[in-house]
Amino acid sequence: MWSYSTGVTPNVINSTINMINASTPNRYDWNVSIPSLPSGSWSISRASLNNVMLLTQGSLGDKGSWTGANITAVSLKPETRGNVTWTKNYAAAPGNVSRAIVEWDPLNAVFITQDKETLVMDGWSLSDGSHIWGPTTPTNDYTYFRQTAHVAYGKIYFAGYGGVLYCYDDKTGDLLWTYGNGGLGNSTFSGMETAWGNYPLFVDVIADGKVYLATTEHSPNSPYYKDTLYRCVNATTGEEIWTLMGWGTGMDAAGDIEADGFFVFLNCYDMKVYTVGKGPSELTVEAPLSSVDLGRSIIIRGTVMDIAAGTKQDEQAARFPKGVPAMSDASQGAWMEYVYMQKPKPADATGVPVSINVVDANGNYRNIGTTTSDSNGMFSFTWKPDIEGTYWVIATFAGSESYWPSQAESTFVVDPVAPTPTQQPATALPPTEMYITIATIAIIVAIAIVGVVLLIAVRKRP
Repeated sequence: MWSYSTGVTPNVINSTINMINASTPNRYDWNVSIPSLPSGSWSISRASLNNVMLLTQGSLGDKGSWTGANITAVSLKPETRGNVTWTKNYAAAPGNVSRAIVEWDPLNAVFITQDKETLVMDGWSLSDGSHIWGPTTPTNDYTYFRQTAHVAYGKIYFAGYGGVLYCYDDKTGDLLWTYGNGGLGNSTFSGMETAWGNYPLFVDVIADGKVYLATTEHSPNSPYYKDTLYRCVNATTGEEIWTLMGWGTGMDAAGDIEADGFFVFLNCYDMKVYTVGKGPSELTVEAPLSSVDLGRSIIIRGTVMDIAAGTKQDEQAARFPKGVPAMSDASQGAWMEYVYMQKPKPADATGVPVSINVVDANGNYRNIGTTTSDSNGMFSFTWKPDIEGTYWVIATFAGSESYWPSQAESTFVVDPVAPTPTQQPATALPPTEMYITIATIAIIVAIAIVGVVLLIAVRKRP
């Protein structure tokens, strides 16, 4: 049952129509009968294209009904499509618990049931319906919702109000790792902010080898919990990749998407849609515009900036009129909160590495060193050219998990060292001229002495 228009534009959704006739030829690709299916009303629990379909009848234990269930596997493979692979009756779960099929892995031929009250899981064979593993050890990660288990990459990911993400092997039921109950970089500790001591944690999206997690609430009070985060962890190891402040959507944070390498979510703190992913960078470089003498040092400098679409928005453009600097992967979380969420500027933010290369006057391409930009996006590098002539300088940012690479070029020239001027020795006077000069000096001194004596005599007269 879904909204669909059957009028002139059959692909336009019409909210006033919520039923379609699925028996007409244009509604299906193939049609086969399943003659051996037991009578009664059946529900499609899961289906995998060209593989297998799982049908259920009855209840494994839910809402006062503990009568048991029939489960049937039907082949969807082209050569055996419609054949019943197996059918089996399952007694209701013991202890009056509510049990349901919550996930499956057609590739590993297993489907998983979960007991709501005890939060344990069991694995069952898709090949013959037999019990493979379980029940798992009960967790203290209470969740209001059933069906919080998610399967990907041969693993089961389970989280809830206890604030811990559990990862199990779906073929064996073995617990592989947890996230949220460790130390720095692996903690959801909330202190007094929540009743559970940890922030609730729900699996949002699994894609690209990553598990995206969000904190939200079934019936949130106002104000929301403070400092809740969106989280991204490695789907294989559970290692935290990044965190970003945000309050999730929906009752179990299932309203966000991941596509084309971008994670898109609605942050209920500010009701803005955010897109997280690798963005473009822009590098500039400049070298001395006037020539320098060989043997003198030069300064090569420039900037590396973040030129993602978000930096061009009115708010960011007004706050960063010279552009938003590109920051290291380790600084991204706090830096993005500063740029887009009005958080304080992180004092320990670091820039990105820049490789400095030259093509010298002999045509040789050389790497002359590496430097790192600062929190304003600027980098600077000092170098002493070793030959004369014209140089091309190429500055390169190789990219990171946060930015695509960029590079820029400039040029400078080195002149040969100018010769140092030699001082000319003084020319000696001829002997006759020397004697005349000495005599002239002696006469001047004698006249000065006589003048002084006469002056004294005059002053002594009565």
